[in-house]
Amino acid sequence: MRTKKHLVKNIVTFVMTIALVIGSFPMNLVTTRAMGSEGDGTQSNPFVVSYWGDLRDRMSQGGYIVLDADVINAENPYTSSELLVPYDIEVHLDLNGHTIDRHLGDWSYNTVSAGSVIHNQGTLTISDTSVSGTGKIIGGIGTKIIKYNDDFVFYGGGIYNDYYATLNFQGGTISGNRIASSDSSAGQGAGIYNYGILNISGGNIIGNSCGKNGKGGGIYNEGSATLNIQGGTISGNKVAEGGSGGGICNLGTFNISGGNIIGNSCGEYGGGGGVSNEGGKLNISGGNIIGNS
Repeated sequence: MRTKKHLVKNIVTFVMTIALVIGSFPMNLVTTRAMGSEGDGTQSNPFVVSYWGDLRDRMSQGGYIVLDADVINAENPYTSSELLVPYDIEVHLDLNGHTIDRHLGDWSYNTVSAGSVIHNQGTLTISDTSVSGTGKIIGGIGTKIIKYNDDFVFYGGGIYNDYYATLNFQGGTISGNRIASSDSSAGQGAGIYNYGILNISGGNIIGNSCGKNGKGGGIYNEGSATLNIQGGTISGNKVAEGGSGGGICNLGTFNISGGNIIGNSCGEYGGGGGVSNEGGKLNISGGNIIGNS
């Protein structure tokens, strides 16, 4: 009897010890794991993501997504795909101070078939709710489109916003993306290629670049597209020799009521360091367009 009581006492002591150890874990660690596995994609209970494959899957399904680490594409650039928001899918992506890196910056323009970081066909809202505001989208070289003469052009190094799609850019930074070009193929939209509706109310589009004869170092706004800028900064973007629209190349409808287009540039024989309006509708009611060359 004494042995049995002693055994029961040891079991109780062991269970209590385990409970104390679990209780000592940091609450934020427990919360993060629970959100990552059990989130329902709402703003109050978002999907928490830290890997490229997980982010790609979540964006294809829709919902509210928050990054809890830098997300870097570690897959083979020849076979890995961009982050796609399909038609009729709505995604809110909170960078949360972290970086999304497609990791294609060093790859030759004629060897990769699809090099945008994000391809939006639905409705995508990008924000950065972190105190630091350091969230970034980097490392893209554009989606490769085959032309009728078997040549090809790259569109949208950072983001390709497709026909009928809506992109709301509220925070974070799109930077360091590029569009390569050749003598016969001029790339467009190193930061963002817009073929749908693009609303910019915050964030930064900085330091993106197009190669020779390229158009839209920061943004290329297609003929049927609409670009609305109420805030944010477009700065330090450039196009090389013979290009146009260091900051923005507009062929569609461009409404600007706020924000800054500052310090963008075109190379030799280029035009429109800040904004190149090429047959589009340009409506200016506010904002700053200064210091471009």
